[in-house]
Amino acid sequence: MKKESKKLKSSAVPSTAIGRAGRLFGAGVAFIGREVAVRSLEAISNLSEDSKLKKRLEQVSGLVETLSQLKGAAMKTGQMLSLELSDLLPPEITEVLRKLHDSSAFMPFDQVNKILLKELGPELFKDLKEISETPISSASIGQVHSAVLRGQKVAIKIQFPGVDKSIKADLALVKKAVESLLWVQGKPVPLDGFFEECERVLKQEVDYRKEAKFIGQYRQLSAGVHGYRIPEVYEKYSTRRVLTLEFMEGVRLGDWLKSSMTAKERTDFGEKVLNLLFYEFFEWGIVQTDPNFGNFLYRPESDELVLLDFGACNTYSKRLRRDMASLLIVAMTGDSVALVSRAEELSVLDPRESTDTKALFCRMMELIVSVYRKEMQPFNFASSDYLQAIRTTTMEFAGKVKYTAPAKDLIFLNRKLGGMFHLLKDLGAKHDLYGFWQKIESW
Repeated sequence: MKKESKKLKSSAVPSTAIGRAGRLFGAGVAFIGREVAVRSLEAISNLSEDSKLKKRLEQVSGLVETLSQLKGAAMKTGQMLSLELSDLLPPEITEVLRKLHDSSAFMPFDQVNKILLKELGPELFKDLKEISETPISSASIGQVHSAVLRGQKVAIKIQFPGVDKSIKADLALVKKAVESLLWVQGKPVPLDGFFEECERVLKQEVDYRKEAKFIGQYRQLSAGVHGYRIPEVYEKYSTRRVLTLEFMEGVRLGDWLKSSMTAKERTDFGEKVLNLLFYEFFEWGIVQTDPNFGNFLYRPESDELVLLDFGACNTYSKRLRRDMASLLIVAMTGDSVALVSRAEELSVLDPRESTDTKALFCRMMELIVSVYRKEMQPFNFASSDYLQAIRTTTMEFAGKVKYTAPAKDLIFLNRKLGGMFHLLKDLGAKHDLYGFWQKIESW
């Protein structure tokens, strides 16, 4: 089970709730202290907007350093904010938050062994042989080691200690930081829905038994579909904080994209990605929402896409899927009045937004559905004109929006779609998407 390699460094994660809480409390006190100082300074002096932003940048930089050491919900949420609110936050702040994606610290081997022994017990722990001293990957919630179990190579996902007990405290600290940044910009965007959804998904991610259940669902749903491989779970050797899986071989996506693939291989791979998106949302109603390249492998010899990480899965009701399809269908008609009305009905757009903001929303939706129009086929995912138009319009909309919060149910879906779009862009993919549109219309 290979993932994108990073230069890793060992750094013990606080192993008790008290130790973790102490570090978080210290970071929170420091942040709030700086916040009080900055607001006091703003009240008694005529600071420029650049000076205000610089002060906030100093605050966030200190917070990011602590979050990268603690891992867990705070780090994960910071990563998501750098993606989901990148058009609402100043680019300088977004750049600082993106450093959380590159955090490469991992638990030392003795800490790993202690966790495995505690979770599995001495008898099952003895069955694990040749555990890799260095993890093959390390993320915000846990790290993965290879091992041998009864002669079979396996991947063991081990959760960082304390992260499951600190979600509320982590999120409260990050929310305070983001609200401070938006306050400087005069954007009263309600973020409660965003953080509620983050809390729900994070509570799910720290329970590896739920991830094991999602893996089982994916294996069942994809059983009759060629081209996708999902690892088997070793349930006896899995707990709430340890997940033991079949070790999956394959080429890392970053390496595959750099390879000298044939035109057919490029087309087949692109189709694999596009079909997976359609299967997940429209047919299965369950989406693995983390688009990190490290969560996928490719097997060119068998033309199979390997899916590795299922912690961030979301399920979508048939009603919500039909609602989203109806919004796209209205957008395709070009009727802006009907589109705004439908978006307001679905709480995708706040009725209090200005006329200019609603016009930008319609323009944004037109760009989204334009990829399906007959005259755009085959759609070129690497088109600089399209990417520039969607980015410019999105940023204009974000600059105008005052009341519309990120759609809670769609936060993680948008994350997946954006990540897969960029994957297809890096691939240089060109595909006829009109067939997908016909499926959406008739769904």
